[in-house]
Amino acid sequence: MFFFRFRIIWLQFWRAIDILFILIRQAFYDWMSRRKWTRRFFRQEKQEQQRVRTTEERIRLIIEDLGPTYVKFGQILADRPDLVSETLRRELKRLQSTARPIDDNICLAILEKELGAKVEDVFLEFDKRHIASASIGQTYLGKLRTGERVVVKIQRPNIEAKIKLDLVLLELLAKRVVKNYPELAFMGFEDIIEEFGETIMRELNYLNEATNLMRFGEMFKLNPDVYIPRAFTEISTRRVLVMEFIEGIPPDEVNVLVEKGYDLNAIAKNGAEALLQMIFVHGHFHADPHPGNLFVMRNNVISFIDFGMVGTLKPAHMDFLAGFILGFERNDSKMITRALLRLSGKKFYEYSEELEFEVEDLIKRNSYLPYERVDFSQLLMECVNIVLKYKLHLPSSIYLLLKALATIQRFAEELHPTISFAETILPYAKKLVMDKYTPKKLVGALYNAIGDYVSLIRNFPVEVNEILGKIKDGRLVHEINIHDSKAATSVLRNITRRISMSLLMAALLVCSTILVSNNPENNFAQSLFVATSILAMFLVLRYLFTSKSR
Repeated sequence: MFFFRFRIIWLQFWRAIDILFILIRQAFYDWMSRRKWTRRFFRQEKQEQQRVRTTEERIRLIIEDLGPTYVKFGQILADRPDLVSETLRRELKRLQSTARPIDDNICLAILEKELGAKVEDVFLEFDKRHIASASIGQTYLGKLRTGERVVVKIQRPNIEAKIKLDLVLLELLAKRVVKNYPELAFMGFEDIIEEFGETIMRELNYLNEATNLMRFGEMFKLNPDVYIPRAFTEISTRRVLVMEFIEGIPPDEVNVLVEKGYDLNAIAKNGAEALLQMIFVHGHFHADPHPGNLFVMRNNVISFIDFGMVGTLKPAHMDFLAGFILGFERNDSKMITRALLRLSGKKFYEYSEELEFEVEDLIKRNSYLPYERVDFSQLLMECVNIVLKYKLHLPSSIYLLLKALATIQRFAEELHPTISFAETILPYAKKLVMDKYTPKKLVGALYNAIGDYVSLIRNFPVEVNEILGKIKDGRLVHEINIHDSKAATSVLRNITRRISMSLLMAALLVCSTILVSNNPENNFAQSLFVATSILAMFLVLRYLFTSKSR
């Protein structure tokens, strides 16, 4: 056990040294590229020799050098306007989806080890040259002995261990940032790293993607306009995914689609409708529906591939979408504000009026356009920016949703410029609201409410007896969390001072009263009694007037 922990610490140390070396190297290149006497040696490629790299470009290059963990993290940050600036986000979107390929023989050895058989025993045909190389794995083409053409994704060697090592370092970095810069705690760096770790570890397990393929295949099995490739789970493992090969045309190859007689309007409509059904009907959606992950098949059928990253919406998130869409259709700023606050987990918010004012201003700026011409994804992004301005927290799935909606809207409008995405999405929002208030659901909600009240009445005497028993035994504990320690210390000091003064005045009054009662002729006792009474009256009046003024 000791040697295992020592090895982990040793690996973390060398990975940290590796990261430090990459940072120093890029900083050195940046410094040298800005010196006149070394400029020609440290500039960019020849066509960019007259330009020095920006800070954002240098950050992107550092992330690419750091490897797959940081590339994935950078891609996620590119869709998080609450964490990074717009300039950096644009640069991070350029992070390469391809990576330096590894030896095909290494991948074939991994494939045979995972399958427990020779390649020839499982595949009738297998192209031993990869067709794509990504940060996590490489992709190959093959044909099963049963005749189906397949795509085979093979994970890079030791990639899981490397990513786990990087995640530990990222967690340590996040804790250090929060400790040294407590004013940044509201951004939730530790939670972001934890969530990112869970996401990338799920993506490393190819069986999760196989499950997603089966889930979405079940969703659209009765929809003739959408096709989800089949996963061959019987020969897939954690590190190898075998799925159906899709023969189609990428939707960004418009000229090819026109030449072959495809209906661009139907393609745009089918793609948009498919994503909206994922979101509003099923609550699970493809998180990255860019043209590289879409294919157009015969009869204008849309096929989605690469389900490694999938977004999930809770009922509250779907209610937000419905309220947001209907609010803009009706120019109702109150409805939109309530939807935004519910999404942020705020039932009562002290700046709700200011938030509503900004939402209303946003509505007015877009009210001059007909509803069908409104840029829906841009409108949603502007609303999110307003929320972030007030430092309210939004669920991470909302950012995935924003990205998916913006991507599919751009895809649809490029194929069909006159399509109205806002108009397409409106019926889904209305149906979601109508489904929420069906008689069956209303009766179910009423039944649950009655059950809660019955449970409260039944358990109330038991809970009261428990509280009284703890009070009687002196075991009742109340926890108080104080966030502003300086203010709390000042308040406690004032309270302590007043209590001490009150006890002192009470003691003096009691003592002087006893002295006067025992010896009315004692001048000292009478003077003490009068002075104490006047001082006590002064303190009481001062306290009362000070409290009123505050």
